[in-house]
Amino acid sequence: MKVQWWPSATLTLLSMPRADAEATDRAVQRWAASGEGIVIVSDGGVFLLFAGAHVVEFVIDAASDTMHVERVRRA
Repeated sequence: MKVQWWPSATLTLLSMPRADAEATDRAVQRWAASGEGIVIVSDGGVFLLFAGAHVVEFVIDAASDTMHVERVRRA
């Protein structure tokens, strides 16, 4: 699965401490590649991936096999 970071999620990632940003990106890449990680689906079909002290909100476009990362926030 491809990963597409939305601009607001990218800005949040870039403003985080480097170690946190790298851990968050690794969690996203790992989930996209293998489905590994703790994920729940909220009302409305938004997925929440827990990555340490952060939560990554994303949606999936099945037609293009793409994970769209919408937001990164503190858990």
